[in-house]
Amino acid sequence: MSPRSWLSKRRRVTQRLATTAAGLGKDLSTIQKKIGYKFTDTTLLEMALTHRSWSSENKSQSNERLEFLGDAVLDLVVAEYFYTNASELDEGPMSQARASVVSRDSLSEAGQRFDLGSHIRFGRSDVGLPPRPSLIANSLEAIFGAVYLDGGIQAVTDVVLNLLGERIQTERLQPGFTDFKTQLQEIAAASGLGPPKYEMTESGPPHAPVFEVSVTAGTTVGHGRGTSKKRASQRAAESACLALSVQGNNGSTKIASTKIASTKIGGTKIGGTKKATIKKIAAKKSAVQAVEQKESS
Repeated sequence: MSPRSWLSKRRRVTQRLATTAAGLGKDLSTIQKKIGYKFTDTTLLEMALTHRSWSSENKSQSNERLEFLGDAVLDLVVAEYFYTNASELDEGPMSQARASVVSRDSLSEAGQRFDLGSHIRFGRSDVGLPPRPSLIANSLEAIFGAVYLDGGIQAVTDVVLNLLGERIQTERLQPGFTDFKTQLQEIAAASGLGPPKYEMTESGPPHAPVFEVSVTAGTTVGHGRGTSKKRASQRAAESACLALSVQGNNGSTKIASTKIASTKIGGTKIGGTKKATIKKIAAKKSAVQAVEQKESS
């Protein structure tokens, strides 16, 4: 890089840091509208959006303590919701549903939907780099912790249902539906295909790695790509499940239906009959493709 290019880049970084600090009030107002909660003490939200790289440079507190609190609060809110509203689920399915809702993938996808990464304050070394999914998930947990301290359990429950309602709805009706690796393993065992075999490769820079996974179940091969090993593996398993479901259209796949009582999540009525089969996976294909396109752009 030439001295002129380096100086130009340095000026852009400095300007962005100054803009971030000057425009913090506006950013706080915007993100409060996005999450559907207005803080009484906005310093809690400011802390929730502060990465440790920023705090170390500016001698302020990072969001890590709030993340710790938010993680516990989120577990409680989701567990209480399933206990109260999903009386048809036993302990095992409830635990599986909760684990899916509070997973890193679930939280990062929720944060990406309202562009949480653009509101997080990073230090100079991280400015300009795309925030990793894990950082978005951690910051969302910190926001939950901040909302709890500011408004109490009902306030954070409303925010959780607002931001994670779609995922909760999916797991409420179909526990483990998004766990494609487990589904593939069960399908392979039931079909006598043996355990699925996974192979993984990694590419890209250290701050933005890309993982590609292929999985083989019998003669069926699935492929997946993602910014984390878990996400890539899940997408590969989903691909294999879809391929097996196509094969199952010839009559080898049985369909079981479960009637679920109607309920409401964040003002949205859900309920009715859901088919507990791998054919339901196709309903999420377009959403997965949209996420993949966003990541590759």
